[in-house]
Amino acid sequence: MFRIVIISDSKYVVGAIENRLTVWENNGWRDSKGKEVQNREAYERLIEAKEGLEARSIHVKGHQGHRSNEQADWAAKEELRRNLLKCGAVGSIAGRAQEGDENLRRTIEAVERGEGPKRYLVKGGKLWCDNGKALLLVVGDNQKEFLLQLAHEHPIYGAHQGIKGTRKKLTHDYWEGI
Repeated sequence: MFRIVIISDSKYVVGAIENRLTVWENNGWRDSKGKEVQNREAYERLIEAKEGLEARSIHVKGHQGHRSNEQADWAAKEELRRNLLKCGAVGSIAGRAQEGDENLRRTIEAVERGEGPKRYLVKGGKLWCDNGKALLLVVGDNQKEFLLQLAHEHPIYGAHQGIKGTRKKLTHDYWEGI
């Protein structure tokens, strides 16, 4: 029997491999809260690939110089670059983030009259917030749920980073004061 070690910087993935795959499979691919398991197809392929192998998984901190993890990170980013068209939703956030939001329209008008919040500016017809480090696109209320779901659950862009990771990503890229 061959032995393999799966190295991941995702505690969620390591926990799934070590503890939850069988439970999920037995529960019809539902988690403990009854929600459908994300990335089911990938986990099913993993179960199939592990047949006849002695496999264990370990967690390593991401971006800390672990050679195998850095290689996997590079390969994932390279695959993303090659298949960027599959991620059209990510590129369209700036175009959609403020569509149809009446509150933002009024704020844009106020900023253009010089009456809006000092940290806000209008650029290219969009409302931006200057947090002192970068310009962040102000996300309309009608797009916040979509953006949260994308940043947290999308198999390529989100990769289930948990609450802190999702908050950090959104605060850094789009959503001031989340």
